[in-house]
Amino acid sequence: MNTTNISEVMEKLGISDTETMIYLKLLEIGPSSIADLTRKVEIPRTTVRENVERLMQKGLLSQTVNHSRKKLVAEDLNKIKVLIMEKKLDLENKFKQIESVEKNFEEFIESFNTTSVRNDNRAEVNIRYYEGKTSVKSYYYKTVTEEEVYSYANLDKYYEVFEYGLGVQKRAVEQKISRNVRDILVDTPLAREVIKKRMEGGYSKNYKVKFIPAESHFSGFDFIIFNDSVALIQLEKQNPYVIEVKSSSIAAGFKSFHVALWSLLGDN
Repeated sequence: MNTTNISEVMEKLGISDTETMIYLKLLEIGPSSIADLTRKVEIPRTTVRENVERLMQKGLLSQTVNHSRKKLVAEDLNKIKVLIMEKKLDLENKFKQIESVEKNFEEFIESFNTTSVRNDNRAEVNIRYYEGKTSVKSYYYKTVTEEEVYSYANLDKYYEVFEYGLGVQKRAVEQKISRNVRDILVDTPLAREVIKKRMEGGYSKNYKVKFIPAESHFSGFDFIIFNDSVALIQLEKQNPYVIEVKSSSIAAGFKSFHVALWSLLGDN
């Protein structure tokens, strides 16, 4: 298999050209330090590190330590065969899910399409369900134009699903949309780094963040409150989904909870 062919295979497996180049170079030169690898591939060291980390997450690189010196090792090409098999199984599972939905179409519509529930006071509650990365991504973008947004989120989980983030806040800034945003984030090194970059990137002065200790993470869902809606977001890597509850009274209740938690957290 020539380099062009393997690049096409890697691309279909979600592996970028830069990742492929680094992987093939390590296969060629054998175990190497980051410094040696950087000299060989002739790209910035930070770029090498970022791509190496992604390759390690995908199982294509590993690391050895010899006399306190760390070296990167490329897994042999059989690992690509394993990734192909995993991709094939994933596609087969998705196809089975689609078949299941098709066979139970009426039940699917009844379960997940918009439903309305009315109580004695005629207060309407609308529930919508959004499934899959594309739908969840679109939902995040939907919040860009909202004037007031309250959220509780775990950015580590968010970046597991959306590896490069979605740039929702950045998009709002670029479009010069005035928004009051209050984010309560689970306190992790990644969350601190992301917020630092956001602030350095010229985010709105109306964008505020507080951190809740990681050990206090009490919810299996992230949630976003805006307008008369509450979005409960399950960030599962394989199948993320959103349950949107549209109700002025429920949204007000969640907002009150968020405001109370915000005040308890103080300045951090």
